[in-house]
Amino acid sequence: DYDNEDNLSKKITSLERLVRQVADGQKKMLGDIMHEVSEFKREVRSLNKRLQEVDEKQGRTERAVHGLSSTLHDTVSTVRAPEKQVVQPQPRNAAPILANDR
Repeated sequence: DYDNEDNLSKKITSLERLVRQVADGQKKMLGDIMHEVSEFKREVRSLNKRLQEVDEKQGRTERAVHGLSSTLHDTVSTVRAPEKQVVQPQPRNAAPILANDR
């Protein structure tokens, strides 16, 4: 009878040790997972910050392109406008003829 109790006690001790090992392993796994989650969150924050910087640069670039386009349009309009008002060379005693009058 004593052998059965001793055997049962050894089995209980063995199972308790096994449960502690599993629990310790799960704690370590949980710690590793929490570390990975923390690293992932840091990467996401970094990427979000970078994305915001890119968005801001894109906005500045779009505004600059719009400004340049507007300036180019104004310049082309200014350059083309005088063509219509150019006075053609005429003999000294003739009245000037504007390009629009042709």
